[in-house]
Amino acid sequence: LYPVGAFDYDIARETIRTIYSRGVSGRLGALGRLVKTAVASVRGRD
Repeated sequence: LYPVGAFDYDIARETIRTIYSRGVSGRLGALGRLVKTAVASVRGRD
C-alpha cells in the first residue's frame, strides 16, 4: 500500500461511505473517483 495524506484519506472515507449508502450506480461512480484520486496521488509522488 502507498502512504496516503489526509486529503487521500478523506476521499477514501467518503467513497466507502458512498459505497455502503447508495445503489449500484452510486458505487460505480464512487469507485471511479477513488481510482482517479489514487492514480493522481501516486503520479504526484513520482
